[in-house]
Amino acid sequence: MKTIYGCTLILGMVASSSVFAGNLPSVSNTFSANTPASANEVNQNFEDVRAEVDDNANEIGANASAIGSLDARTSALEAAAPGTLVDSRFVITVKSLQAGPVLRTGYAWANNPSPTINTAYTPSSVYAYNEAGGAISITRTATGLYTVTFTGLDGVGGAGGGGTVTVNAYGSNDVTCNVVNWSYTGFTVNVRCFN
Repeated sequence: MKTIYGCTLILGMVASSSVFAGNLPSVSNTFSANTPASANEVNQNFEDVRAEVDDNANEIGANASAIGSLDARTSALEAAAPGTLVDSRFVITVKSLQAGPVLRTGYAWANNPSPTINTAYTPSSVYAYNEAGGAISITRTATGLYTVTFTGLDGVGGAGGGGTVTVNAYGSNDVTCNVVNWSYTGFTVNVRCFN
């Protein structure tokens, strides 16, 4: 029989992460301080915790699928929004969930509302930030339509991944700008502005 004293700390860390998820994993064996534990009992507890973690991963995957469906429905509703497309300045903020998990941010002021179509420009570095250190580019693809790319902020996407994007028109009370959609690859955001 092996004596294992660090087991309580490891199981305590796993249990505390499960509290964050909302419930404690149930384990087969309990131990008392300064009492030897058999490797089989400890291994069984780890198997119990692994099963709970796998269940959480499955739930996260199901939720990610539901979120993807809602994103698609939201994009369809936004695409049908009333108004005429107009060129506008706007402010964009992004948060990208990356492996680790690490949440990285970026923001930019799209200060040039009418650059040449399909020609990217770099927003002023005074009003732009990319935590990944990559370039930020803004391209007007048509009147009132823009693509913003935050190089290096690629998110993990899929199950357990994601991010958020917010866009607000800048400088005009009668213009609305919103997110049409975004891609985790390169963290590219399509923006639409209309009145």
